[in-house]
Amino acid sequence: MNLFLIPWELYLLLLPLGLLLALLSLAQRRATDARAFRQAAIGCGAVGAVLLVGGLLVEATPALMADTVQTSPAAIPPLRTRVYTAAPANDILREGILAAEAQRSWFRPWRVVRRDQTPIAGGQIQVQIAGWVWDDTLIANIRPEEQGVQVDVTARSPAGLLALGAPRRHVAQFLAALDARVAALGQ
Repeated sequence: MNLFLIPWELYLLLLPLGLLLALLSLAQRRATDARAFRQAAIGCGAVGAVLLVGGLLVEATPALMADTVQTSPAAIPPLRTRVYTAAPANDILREGILAAEAQRSWFRPWRVVRRDQTPIAGGQIQVQIAGWVWDDTLIANIRPEEQGVQVDVTARSPAGLLALGAPRRHVAQFLAALDARVAALGQ
């Protein structure tokens, strides 16, 4: 399981749900119903708290709370700069556009808002990622290098600390989808 793709915001939603169930248990008149609600509230709140704290401990780095994440050759594998040898730069750019358009966040599709393409040298795509309150931005630079076609990705969120690792998830999600599409090209 790729921990970068888990939306930690969902765990934050479990905590208020546990509180709501606890309040409903207080409103119940029959003892058996109140006990069932209380157990559900404790379970829901505990699962949310454990998953959130566990997720933050696993990802306990300053980069988790960063509002901007950028790939690099020295980064951990999900966030590492990609170099593809399977196809020319413009084919990788086209696959990047298709990979981005196939992604969804919060049941809303990602939208490619800008495509800058050169005749044979790749280019850049900018993707708008819809959120609940704000939109995040992902930019992929695709260019030919000596070893192959290099793909560098940057994701930004205007939310700052409230992003809770969303830019990391977006980069990892995009690169995983691009990896799969480029692998299919090479077959």
